[in-house]
Amino acid sequence: MPTIAELDATGLHTMEELRNHVVSLIQAPNPVLFDLGCGRKVAAGFRGVDLYADVEVRADLFSHEWTFTPENSADMLYASHFLEHVPDLNTFMSNAWKILKDGGFFLINTPY
Repeated sequence: MPTIAELDATGLHTMEELRNHVVSLIQAPNPVLFDLGCGRKVAAGFRGVDLYADVEVRADLFSHEWTFTPENSADMLYASHFLEHVPDLNTFMSNAWKILKDGGFFLINTPY
């Protein structure tokens, strides 16, 4: 996994560029990509996961167990401006860890 300094050296300037770069690092032929808590705006190439928006996967990400995908099935998770709304971050991160494949990526973007 690249360090922040290595990513900074790539010259990426936007979250979209960074997200696309991380996707390009995935070696799977058909990577499983989830945009968690995406609302109506799903990142290109990702499966949107949200409880209220009309997206591919309707799921309660605040629940104690995620059942929308098997454990060890996701190559990458992406969450933009969502984690600050999660009431139980430990449970959320534990669920994310369970569904990520070994060596998978979780790209998080939160307000500063």
